[in-house]
Amino acid sequence: MKQRDLKPALREMGFEINRIPRSLYKYTGFSPQDKIQRLNDLRSKKVWLCYAKYLNDPFEGLSLYIDKLKLEAHGWREGDIKTLYQGLKSLGDMMLVGSFAASGLQEDMPLWAHYAYDHKGYCLEYEVIDKTSIYPVLYKNKRHLATKTLSDFLMDTKRLHSTEESIERFLVIWSSFMVKHTVWQYEKEYRILKFQYNKKKGEKLGHCLSEKEVGLQLKAIYMGEKCSCKDELMELSDQRRCEIHQMVLNPYQEEFKLIAQKLAISYNK
Repeated sequence: MKQRDLKPALREMGFEINRIPRSLYKYTGFSPQDKIQRLNDLRSKKVWLCYAKYLNDPFEGLSLYIDKLKLEAHGWREGDIKTLYQGLKSLGDMMLVGSFAASGLQEDMPLWAHYAYDHKGYCLEYEVIDKTSIYPVLYKNKRHLATKTLSDFLMDTKRLHSTEESIERFLVIWSSFMVKHTVWQYEKEYRILKFQYNKKKGEKLGHCLSEKEVGLQLKAIYMGEKCSCKDELMELSDQRRCEIHQMVLNPYQEEFKLIAQKLAISYNK
């Protein structure tokens, strides 16, 4: 079933959602055990989406918070409040997240270091074909109070039908995966969001979806300075008929900037 574009409704709720760029960049690193799988995903036109619970920031989805004192004043017991908070944390097992950057490759040395394993990995440039599932990350200093919204949402999940109010609550929950603290602002992140319950908690960290399903098409491959799979990526660029570049520090410039050197390849007939 095709996912509905929630951006218009989120705008009506006051979220400032800017335009989705034409290209998004996916920095990719891997352990020796993951190398074959990552390259096979790229070969078979798959994109990895991770459940929010297993992302590197343990506070994913926690841009919402509950007012414990207010609940206690209304007669809530300690155990019920803890259950509500656990319900908030459990949302990380319901949201698949694909993380991408929109900033230029030249200035993204921190992203190369953090997400491409110290420049040993690579970066994939994707052309955006369908913007439906793609959302910008919004950077905020403060969290949003959502005590009633969250408690009502957890009740909604037990019902078999939706109301206008339950849809609005769902949008608030959805938005919690679009908001991060301003300390992450340098990443200029965009996300693919897919609401899908994790039936194998602790075993299944995420899912691979087709590029077509998430609205992307591979455009170019950029190899890190110390990329450990250059031969395989050269072969893949030929197979996927996309450009391939080597990232290096510009030796003739005063500023610390990377440049992408395009490599010559001949596509298979």
